Amino acid sequence: MWIIGGVVGNRYFHSKFRDVWYSTDGSNWTLSTGSAPWGAREAFGAVAHDGKIWIFGGWGESIGYNDVWSSPDGANWIQATASAPWSKRDGLSAVEYDGKMWLFGGADGGNYFNDVWWSADGTSWTSATTSAPWLPRKFHSAIVHEEKMWIIG
Repeated sequence: MWIIGGVVGNRYFHSKFRDVWYSTDGSNWTLSTGSAPWGAREAFGAVAHDGKIWIFGGWGESIGYNDVWSSPDGANWIQATASAPWSKRDGLSAVEYDGKMWLFGGADGGNYFNDVWWSADGTSWTSATTSAPWLPRKFHSAIVHEEKMWIIG
């Protein structure tokens, strides 16, 4: 299990993090790094893909992201791209399915999205659709179940 970045506090007083922790039992946690090279952020996508942990998008201190990072161990991070072709956003959801990373929706502050993107390598991204049949949204969940991708919430 991994805990990657995030935020604590309320809308007026908060701190964002760029730490990475892991646990094999949920009770005992080990710090992989307290200072990952990506900007402190919340509401980003994260998946396990190709033997690595991947993060993309999210919201930092007054800035949205559309960057993509990977790590084989939670301590050493490599930037796959500083600017993916999808717009900067937070509140997106993501899954790993069929050998690809998938990104669904999110928002950039004022605009909500119902687009879907995929990538096999984190560098090259392909638009599956710019307007899925579900309403634009953020802070939803995505899962893979019975060989299908599901959007929830």
